[in-house]
Amino acid sequence: VDVVTGEEDEVCTFQGPAKLFSMDMAAKTWTGRGLSTVKVLRPKAREGDAGTTTTGATAAGAAARIVVRTAGTLTLLLNARVWVGLGASLDKKSIRLSVVEGGAGADASKIFLLMFPKEERAVECRDVLHKHMELLRNAHAAGGGADGDDADSGGKAEASATKASPAAEGAADRSRETEAEGSAEPAAAAAAAAPKVVAKK
Repeated sequence: VDVVTGEEDEVCTFQGPAKLFSMDMAAKTWTGRGLSTVKVLRPKAREGDAGTTTTGATAAGAAARIVVRTAGTLTLLLNARVWVGLGASLDKKSIRLSVVEGGAGADASKIFLLMFPKEERAVECRDVLHKHMELLRNAHAAGGGADGDDADSGGKAEASATKASPAAEGAADRSRETEAEGSAEPAAAAAAAAPKVVAKK
């Protein structure tokens, strides 16, 4: 069987295992979503797209997204576009993300953290995200767009979040991660369709 995920027309510029955490902005605590697979995807370059870089055609690279799925079942946990206010700040094995869901503005921003098993994989993911962000800035500077206006609001939302990381919280985070297994998925996951299984002919 073939599993149809909606990623078939995209190029994967990064893939690796990580644990996903989401920030509860009201309680200032992290909620674990379990072990997952992280992908950074961009649309396949088409004829007529602008010049290429290490992450692909400029137009395609500027339209990248981050997809996080649970290991094995492929349940969608996060589906977020790469934007200029993403942040993608590195702290050893972790990458902190300011994700916009449901529109622009601080009220729509959420903070996520990806914790990788090795620091080098976190660095690799951070570098790929920064390349896509740079492509987006260049595309915005050349043709204009709304993403540049989103950067300040996303930065304010991230600044309001606690600086504590899951690594510092230790056993408490592991407890929250266990409790979170039965919790509702983030808004982006709830709105997304589950992967479809198509039998080969």
